[in-house]
Amino acid sequence: MSPPSIKLNDYPPSNIANMSPPNASHGGGMFCGKSCDVAFAYETQKVVVIQDRRLGLLKLFLMLAISGYILVYQLLYQCHYLKIEAPVGTSRFSLREPTLPGQNCDTVKHNSCVNDIPPVDQIPYCAQNPTCSSTHNFKCMNCTYWDALQVKNIQDKSILVTTHVQRINQTRNACGSEPPENPAATCPRTWENAAATPSDFFIAGIENFTLLLDHAITTPSLGIEATSRNMSGKLYVKDNDGLCQSSPNSSSNTAPCYIIPQEAISLDFFTVGELLRSGDVDLGDLSAANHSYRDYGCVVLVEINYINYKPWTGTHGGAIEYVYTIKLLPSSSYKYEEEVYSIDMMTREVLTKYGIRFVVLQTGQLGKFDATTTLIALTTSLGLLAVSTLIVDFLATNVFKDKEVYSKSKIQTVKNPDFHTVNKDGFSVIYEDDQPTTRHEPVKTGDGSGDMHVQEQADVPLLNIGKRR
Repeated sequence: MSPPSIKLNDYPPSNIANMSPPNASHGGGMFCGKSCDVAFAYETQKVVVIQDRRLGLLKLFLMLAISGYILVYQLLYQCHYLKIEAPVGTSRFSLREPTLPGQNCDTVKHNSCVNDIPPVDQIPYCAQNPTCSSTHNFKCMNCTYWDALQVKNIQDKSILVTTHVQRINQTRNACGSEPPENPAATCPRTWENAAATPSDFFIAGIENFTLLLDHAITTPSLGIEATSRNMSGKLYVKDNDGLCQSSPNSSSNTAPCYIIPQEAISLDFFTVGELLRSGDVDLGDLSAANHSYRDYGCVVLVEINYINYKPWTGTHGGAIEYVYTIKLLPSSSYKYEEEVYSIDMMTREVLTKYGIRFVVLQTGQLGKFDATTTLIALTTSLGLLAVSTLIVDFLATNVFKDKEVYSKSKIQTVKNPDFHTVNKDGFSVIYEDDQPTTRHEPVKTGDGSGDMHVQEQADVPLLNIGKRR
């Protein structure tokens, strides 16, 4: 049964002064010096309609801008409805020496196939050329003709194209025989050099050799597979206007440009010179050891970047495109050693090969429509719409002229209706914000007949004044 209500005049003012704040005594207990209702208050949103066109138009503008960003930029332009995966792949190289125009053949297999390498006296870096002059950092060397089998050294996803060879001929000493002739003697040297100094030479016309690339990729989770035979690619030219102008398949006459590669059996091939020039690599430049890259070798990355989608158009039929980008590892060098033995194993030729180590790096992003990815993108992006409300609320309660009115209307504290503070006379009072709150409520009165009547009494400063239950 609820406590009976009385008029304000029926309650002595002296008793009002003696009332304690809610933290004094109540039935809910205390926590850290506060009532449990205060310590564990529940916050919920309140809908307040502010009739201010400035705030309304600002909120509408922000929502339209954020919606446009989500739909236009993130979904249509950046294609966030696609599930993206980096491809994994494999690659191989094949090297051939240049042949005469019109001859697409292999000199190893066909005697009629003829090399097309200029005479050594016309090659700038060859000592046989009268115009070649050695400097402190670059020395002219005699040039020698080698074919592709001698020049190349193929490893996993890489190939060495030899530019400089150092050759040492050696003979086995008697103590190095198997078994040694004199078991009691030591063996200072197992091999003896035939000459006091090794012979050095450059490979003639190495820039004219052609390099063929074959590569394939797959994406395990997307199920996309392709080889270079059924993809289309191009070579990126960073900063070489001459190469862009001289290539018939160039996208522009000025750098940067893209060059469509030549094809043989549906595989891409370039000359070594084209690849180097596209990455602005000059074999005459100095390496870290103060020698030219032609002399000490270098490492060149062949980055193949794959992609099957574009902004706005998406996957455009699923066609995969790739771009070759050539990058020199600064201050790099490279050499490879091999030995060639005679049949009787008594003599050998030690070759130290310096050259260009082309290394393939396969990168990129392939995409495929995925409903889950689209849902995640939408859910994440739609959270940005809450930003518009935060901005408008901040302006309304902190910046606008009527900020105090807006702030009081937006934030309100409501007490638990069963939360009563008991005064010394046994009456209970509900507080709001630790103060008695004025509220318009009905007050019950008696007419002497035992019946209770309800009459309106405005602005009663105390709520639910009456005997404790």
